[in-house]
Amino acid sequence: ERILTLAELLWFNTPNTHAQSPLSLEPGLIVPVFMTCQRCRHPWLRRRGIAFLHKIKRQEGMWSSDGAAVVAEKIMEVEGQVYYTSDLSRENSPSPMQVEEMSWEEWATGDGQLPAKTSWAGIPRVPEKGRVRDTLVMVEAEQKRVHLSLIMSPGEDLLGTLGEVRMETVTF
Repeated sequence: ERILTLAELLWFNTPNTHAQSPLSLEPGLIVPVFMTCQRCRHPWLRRRGIAFLHKIKRQEGMWSSDGAAVVAEKIMEVEGQVYYTSDLSRENSPSPMQVEEMSWEEWATGDGQLPAKTSWAGIPRVPEKGRVRDTLVMVEAEQKRVHLSLIMSPGEDLLGTLGEVRMETVTF
């Protein structure tokens, strides 16, 4: 939740001529938000990250925000979750004022009362056997297509080995 809040605040508070430009050779927003969507299995946080990636319409090096968003959506689907936007109202996210009132040290170390509104109460967990462990991609940029090799987790008892490989294709 902290990563998503930081990315949203950075995007919101940076002048249009820098972070909100459509192209950058520097990674900044897409990679950490995509990794959060891939690794955090809380469906609401995933949806929030995917919606942010769709919203920014940005290219950072080889990373397209729209491409990263559809890959994250496919990972959610493979893991048995659904992407939709109906629960993504801004009121559920910490406001910029809540974050600005904290010192950087409190924010970075987590020592302070971090603005968090996401709970796992009532949220079903993705079983280890159903999780995507690694994602390999082959991008056809002109066709806006991504071929995925999704390496699944083998399950609880076999954490040192690889599971099945699922082949998927998504377009953006």
